[in-house]
Amino acid sequence: MPLVTRTCKTYAVILSSDSEGPEDQKRPEFIMKYMTYGQWEELIELKDRFDSCGTEKEMLAMAETAVKAALFGWRNMIDSETGKEIEYNPEILRDLVAMPELIELMQLAVGQNMGVEDKKK
Repeated sequence: MPLVTRTCKTYAVILSSDSEGPEDQKRPEFIMKYMTYGQWEELIELKDRFDSCGTEKEMLAMAETAVKAALFGWRNMIDSETGKEIEYNPEILRDLVAMPELIELMQLAVGQNMGVEDKKK
């Protein structure tokens, strides 16, 4: 059965800025869904348009659209003020990541890094 037909098949990515630190520390993970060939092709088109954008605002909008298309959830995302886990809501992504991190997430989504498989809880 193809990966995209199994809703429990996802993969986790960790931003490079979160990859260092103590081994026992839980790192924030972004959970991405596997995409169909057609969806992935649309993502590539967004990435190509991103590379030729005229303004930074357009670039950020395209990067955010691309990431949201692949994003399925997150875990270990902790609010620094309350210490509580931040519930998944793709609409608050812009309040959680810096611009370079958004770009990195887009590149990871486009690359569909299949190295880490995870099961939806």
